[in-house]
Amino acid sequence: DTQLNPRISGAYLVDAATRLHASFGTGIRPPGGSDLAFTNNPALKPEHTQSYDVGVEKRFLRDRVSLDATWFHNRYRDLIVGLGGSLAKLSQYATDNVANARSEGIETSARFRPATWFSVTGNYMWLETAVLNLNGGNGLAQQYFYVGQPLLRQPKQSGSLVAGVHYRRIDANLVGYLRGHTLDVEPNYGASAGLYRNAGYRNIGVNVNYRVRGNITAYVNLHNALDQRYEEIYGFPSPLLNAVAGLKWSLAR
Repeated sequence: DTQLNPRISGAYLVDAATRLHASFGTGIRPPGGSDLAFTNNPALKPEHTQSYDVGVEKRFLRDRVSLDATWFHNRYRDLIVGLGGSLAKLSQYATDNVANARSEGIETSARFRPATWFSVTGNYMWLETAVLNLNGGNGLAQQYFYVGQPLLRQPKQSGSLVAGVHYRRIDANLVGYLRGHTLDVEPNYGASAGLYRNAGYRNIGVNVNYRVRGNITAYVNLHNALDQRYEEIYGFPSPLLNAVAGLKWSLAR
């Protein structure tokens, strides 16, 4: 499949400390191997996306503090879904490009850098998603879903925090991530076996790098420092507290 997908972005400086920014873009996802393997449709088309956003960034205290807020909207068209039962009238094939969905929300971020050796960056996102009508199906959604239902694995609330320290040969940072609950499917049989509430979680990690000499750096990465039990995807437990250590050699001078 060949298609022109334009993308454009721009920014306007209101003053030395205020910047307005916006962007627009489109995209496609051609049918994948799974889509082609489970269909009798010889003419599946690519799925289409259309996205745009607008926001404002403000800097304070001689650029030591930066705040940014962005509103975004994404529209998904011609999604490939299976059809059957009462939905069979929408297409002569088992699967077709008839589904639609949207997501929109606000993403905020803040950065604080009081000195060259220390910085803190955080962000928070509020996300609203929804299943929309099928093409030609007034008030109908794909099987196992209903119009207005949240999309799978899309948390309404999420956020992250990164604090970094640089001292002589040492670089260290603390990384935190927070995710609210999501709607997910049974891992073996998908939506046909029901939809489930996947609980939210908190994850904290610590990374330390020490430049031994020249281009050689020793590192230690501590993952899931709180030793939390959680599942990013329902039915697949994430590793508990664990650490990775090693040496890195860079070719750059």
